[in-house]
Amino acid sequence: NTIFDTSFSLTPDVETCLLEFIDDGRDLGQVYGHLRPWIGHICDEKEFSGLQAAMQDRRQRDSELRSSALNSNRITNPRLPPRRVWDLYANRVLPYHAIAPHSEKEERLPENLWAVSHSWVAPSERQSVLTAINGKAWRVPIPCATTLSDIRDELLVLGAEYVFLDVLCLRQKDEQLPEFESIRKREWRLDVPTIGHIYNEDKCRPGIVYFNGLGLPIRDHNVDPNDRFHWANRVWTLQETPMYVIIGGLK
Repeated sequence: NTIFDTSFSLTPDVETCLLEFIDDGRDLGQVYGHLRPWIGHICDEKEFSGLQAAMQDRRQRDSELRSSALNSNRITNPRLPPRRVWDLYANRVLPYHAIAPHSEKEERLPENLWAVSHSWVAPSERQSVLTAINGKAWRVPIPCATTLSDIRDELLVLGAEYVFLDVLCLRQKDEQLPEFESIRKREWRLDVPTIGHIYNEDKCRPGIVYFNGLGLPIRDHNVDPNDRFHWANRVWTLQETPMYVIIGGLK
């Protein structure tokens, strides 16, 4: 109630709903992230009884959408939402189905979901961070000169609520967790070919671009054509060129 500014009583329906999150191993940030899109539409404690079923229904439809989009080695539907998103308010990576659908057409991505594009710095300038933000599912590669906390602060200042950031939302290769490599390969068969959808699905959707590395200040000089780590010199970023660009690293 303190977090959501509500006054619900701990009825059996409310308790059962919360216990299901706890039984699933969710921490407070994850519970907050899952409940936040729904809580404003709940009028009384009785509505908690159907909340888990509604969430399960969205989870099932999301799973069916992804399953039907891949036929053998062919992508039959490239217009897929990202598998995961970063809820900046909860500071947790959540499955896409946990956030509210578009108000008019559910196949549209929510307007409050933005995309982040960035260049990668040299391997010697990167660090791999184990963080609760993504449930410590894999180590997150970021520049040594910044932190996920600093990146989150800037994204919040820019006005973002949910973002797709590949290093957090796209399963990364983690040599210290080889048992999950098969999962990464399976997800990448679908996620990598469809990653560009969020950047061009809506020309009004903001895309935050870090030209000199994730979370790093933008350099105030002409682009060096020999700098292979600059955003403008990376072929991969062609699919990550949003119509509505917000430049990151100006702080």
